[in-house]
Amino acid sequence: MPATRVLALRSPVGGGSLPGQTLPSFGLAVPVRSASRAAAALRKGEPRILTRVEDGELVFDLRTVPRFRDGDLVRAIDGLLAAGG
Repeated sequence: MPATRVLALRSPVGGGSLPGQTLPSFGLAVPVRSASRAAAALRKGEPRILTRVEDGELVFDLRTVPRFRDGDLVRAIDGLLAAGG
């Protein structure tokens, strides 16, 4: 399985007020066996973590993660990788 990668992203601002507008961001692409299953599990977890699925990888947009939640994100990614995706 490929390694986790850092990505340059274009992050959507929001649909209602600025449809189609994006901001530059960075993210992490995490290869997992089933990105849709992993994304669903993270959405249901505590705390809830939202991701995107792109090209079969789970993508975490770091613009959307407050600094005080960095540890939660690291633990979630560690858990995914330890479980084999």
